[in-house]
Amino acid sequence: MLGDNKHHLERLNQAVKLLQLPKSTPADIDVMIEVCSLLNHAQIRKLLLIYAVSDYENPISSNILTEVTRRGTETAGNDSVLLDGNELGDQVLYLKARKVEVIEKFVPPRLRIPRVRALLQFQYVG
Repeated sequence: MLGDNKHHLERLNQAVKLLQLPKSTPADIDVMIEVCSLLNHAQIRKLLLIYAVSDYENPISSNILTEVTRRGTETAGNDSVLLDGNELGDQVLYLKARKVEVIEKFVPPRLRIPRVRALLQFQYVG
C-alpha cells in the first residue's frame, strides 16, 4: 500500500525541505526549484507565503515571492496549489465505513466541563 502512495510522501518531504532551505536570494530560488521538483511554482509560492519565520531568520522578502511568481508564469504546466483530484486513483471509492460499537466517554477529572459530562451521560435509545 505504501508503494502506491510513495510519491505523495515524497511531496511532503520536499515541502519540509523547502521550509528548511535559505530563502533570501534569487540563487536560493534556483535551489528551491531544483530540490522541490515534485512541487509546482504555485505550491512553492503558497508555502513561502504561509511560512512563519523563526526569531533568528530574516523575513522572506517580497522580491523573492515576486521572482517565484515570475518564474512560474514562464513555465508551462499545471500551477494549481491543490493536487489533481484523480491523482489518488479513486482509492477513496474503495474505503468502507466501519460500524462503531462503543464511543469512549472518558473525560479527565481535572477538566471542569459539566455540560459535556452531562451530554456524555445521555443515552440515546433508538
